[in-house]
Amino acid sequence: MKIKIFLASFFILAIFSLKAQENDKYVLWNDYVVFRDAVYNNEKKLDTLLELYDKAVVYANEFFAGEQLFIALSRCENIMGVAYAYANEADNAMRYFDSGMEFAEKAISLNNKNPMSLLMYAENIAQNCVLKPFTFILEYGTKIDNITKKILKLDPENGMAIFLQNAQYIYAPFPFNNYKKGIKNLKSILENKNIFLEKDAFFYVYSGICFGYLKQNNRTEANEWLKQALKIYPNNIFLKSILLEIEKNKA
Repeated sequence: MKIKIFLASFFILAIFSLKAQENDKYVLWNDYVVFRDAVYNNEKKLDTLLELYDKAVVYANEFFAGEQLFIALSRCENIMGVAYAYANEADNAMRYFDSGMEFAEKAISLNNKNPMSLLMYAENIAQNCVLKPFTFILEYGTKIDNITKKILKLDPENGMAIFLQNAQYIYAPFPFNNYKKGIKNLKSILENKNIFLEKDAFFYVYSGICFGYLKQNNRTEANEWLKQALKIYPNNIFLKSILLEIEKNKA
């Protein structure tokens, strides 16, 4: 009986270990994925999202360690920041993005050649650039290009890093944008089957191409790419605002 209990305990621990290492390279785990998708699909209220956030953080603290733990915590902070940004609570959003940057910096201090540590630092900077004063963009936003170049030297198949490198051409204000170049470069991500994209990264690429076409007043192409993004997160607030703009200009 003791042997059976020991074996059962061993297999349970092995299963938990496998879950924690489900994607060792990108530090992905189920509680985080559920939390992330709930945020991007805008189906849950903030209090429910905070519960999902807490659950993801508890799991991360229990099953990750070292730089992987800090990467995992940075990911959680980033997504909770997105949730508050969608809720138009900029102060709370920036607080979580700041925390995400700090956890990423801790991960980098342990290993400055881990592409995920660098990616999470860049992602949180990019999100903060939308909300913070121009002085923040001057100090940190200008670092994104160099950070993503370093990531891609370490991990050439990192699709989110390629997206961040090219998002400026879509979302930067005039005269810094270049919609044609941005669309072309984002499409090239999808054409390369070796590039790794998480679910939300696919969403960013599709919606980025859609937005680029919309800014060029090409509503036919914008609508086609919007459909692709809606397949991923059909209730996303950003996509709904694009849909409204497309419909408004049809009238």
